[in-house]
Amino acid sequence: MRAVVRNGIGIFSPQGFLDGNNSAAFLTIDDIYTTLKLNTDMILVSLKKVVFFNRNGLDIFTKMFTKVREEKSITVGFCDYDLKKYNAIKNFYKDEVNFSLFATQKIAELFTASFKNKNYNVLLYNEDKSQRSAMAIELHDNGHNPIIAQTESEFKTKKSTKNAYDIIIENTYLGQMGQNIATRVTGNAIIYTVSSFLDAEI
Repeated sequence: MRAVVRNGIGIFSPQGFLDGNNSAAFLTIDDIYTTLKLNTDMILVSLKKVVFFNRNGLDIFTKMFTKVREEKSITVGFCDYDLKKYNAIKNFYKDEVNFSLFATQKIAELFTASFKNKNYNVLLYNEDKSQRSAMAIELHDNGHNPIIAQTESEFKTKKSTKNAYDIIIENTYLGQMGQNIATRVTGNAIIYTVSSFLDAEI
């Protein structure tokens, strides 16, 4: 399968059913490596045209994601899904989600190097406090203005304000985002942000 590359993101778009019997036919590791040569810093599988999937089907992709991320330190994951699909993926993997989930390609673009310094006003909410913080840091470091809703009710209230935000982020999850170290100065402090894991070498 060939990817469509836009704004630094390689998007693969399988169609129909994804299960353990056919997922390997949609995407190979060679397809991913070919896409990486096209100046991409993110590889995503779009679920927009997927009618049904199970964990066996997604595992084919996630195993390739793990291999590529470890070798190339890029962001990998899924995008273009509804709430039902998002909840299904989170339920399948629970605390083992080591890939990213972006509700739309437009949201994913905010986290790429190609979309830095656009200064978008971004409303975001995630029930996980650490996820809210991680997204806010990534967005800030990419030159955007994140507005965090601390509760679901606050999010719904802010969301109802028309034209107040350029983009609204929900049903999104940041997995390992490579091994990048970002810095910013706040007052008289230098803050280092480490994406992914911290080891002795870093």
